[in-house]
This record gives sequence, C-alpha cells and structure tokens, in this order.
Amino acid sequence: MKKAIAYILSAVITILLATSCSAGLDPVGDLEDTGYTIVVSGSVADIATAEPLENVKITFYAAEVADFESGTLIVKTVYTDNRGRFNFKESGFEKMISCRITAEDHEGTYTPSTQKLFVSWTGPSFDNRTGTFFVNDLNFHLEKK
Repeated sequence: MKKAIAYILSAVITILLATSCSAGLDPVGDLEDTGYTIVVSGSVADIATAEPLENVKITFYAAEVADFESGTLIVKTVYTDNRGRFNFKESGFEKMISCRITAEDHEGTYTPSTQKLFVSWTGPSFDNRTGTFFVNDLNFHLEKK
C-alpha cells in the first residue's frame, strides 16, 4: 500500500513539474526580435433594436507606446459583413501598443463610436505559440442620430 501511494505521489509530482515548465516564446525576449500580431474581431449593432449593421466602417489606429510621438501610426480599415461582424489582423509590433478603434456608418444614420485598447504583455489573450494577441468581442452598439 505504501509503495502504491509513493508511486502515485511520484507520478503527480512529475506531472506537476512537467506542466509547469514553459516552452516557446519569451514575451519580453524573443518577441522584441520577431514582432507580434494582433487579431481583433467583433460586431456592430443598432443599440435600440440589436439588429446587426452591415457595411459599417471600422478603423483601427495603433502606435507603439514607446514611439507614440515619433513612431509610425498604423491605420487599417475594414467593413462589417451582412451580420454586422468584422475582423482584422495587423503584424509587426515589437512593443506595447495603444489603439483606437472607431465604428462609423458612412450613410450618416448613426453616431460614430470609439473604443480604446491598450495591448501589453498583461493585456488581451496572447498565444505564446504563434506570437499573436487575440481581442475578441470588441462590439459596438450605435445609436441613431
């Protein structure tokens, strides 16, 4: 009986040690050399009816925080689909970034809306294997003018 308990305890400790080891990218070390990607997805709907809004312009503005005044501002524009959904991917970031995402109805029926996002090592979900930050459910609810 003691041997069985010792064997089980040994197996549990081995499993704990094996799963506590980290492999892959070190967010502070490796990614400074290779850069990372951010993937943002969400939807846009009418605030009163919850109906999805099609063809709403989503603009993503991002700058690396350390270079905000002297660095490059990245701008990406996509449009919502017939279900009000959008997604985009932007690559090449090496430091923490500050983002502003706007939703704007080009017909002028709805009041534009803006959300701010700060991506850091403690920010949105980070996939250590691919070097990708995932920001899901960045949803907008627009109000008619």
